[in-house]
Amino acid sequence: MSPQGNVYQKLISAAQEELGKTGVIPGSAKELSHLAGLSEQDVQDNFGSVQDLRDGLIYQGITMLNDRLREGLVESDPNDPIAQLNSMAVSYANWAYENTALLTLITHGMAQPMQEDSTLYRFNISMRDLLRRKLQHMQSLGILSQDADLNVLMVALHCMIKGANTMFIVGPGDRWFQDDSHDVRATVTSMFAQFLQWMVLANPGNAE
Repeated sequence: MSPQGNVYQKLISAAQEELGKTGVIPGSAKELSHLAGLSEQDVQDNFGSVQDLRDGLIYQGITMLNDRLREGLVESDPNDPIAQLNSMAVSYANWAYENTALLTLITHGMAQPMQEDSTLYRFNISMRDLLRRKLQHMQSLGILSQDADLNVLMVALHCMIKGANTMFIVGPGDRWFQDDSHDVRATVTSMFAQFLQWMVLANPGNAE
């Protein structure tokens, strides 16, 4: 990594650590330079504004999440789309639990209008396309009916992911789950696995 690359990574790491501790992004070049042990000029050379820093943290978070999801896919049977989806759910839940502050940043960003060339937009579309391909793979294997309405199933998946994000972000403060002693990761992955089971039962294919 180049010296400038080292500076950038040190700044991002400092900002990420502060975000994890306080839930707030450093609000000035002076604050970030103090946290990173670098000069204000170093900060200004890499991040012209707080929004630039926010975008950098979002990129960092999505890169980390993509790496974790890729590991989940690699560890599962490529010929078993249900196993792959469940493995992705476990990877996603573990990452979200470990990186709630970054998840919050990403989730809030996705609730806003997104530029088509932005990291958030590309990630959003890539996840949509990946999940749809897995459903189509299930159809091609005869696991899921050819008549299944994939648009409806995609909406259900989208709502589940958004709901899971909220569970991680709000945590014990969510009144719907305040008496539930289960680990949120176990709840989310169980919910996802059961949804896949119900989906197939409601739309059975012709596989023997």
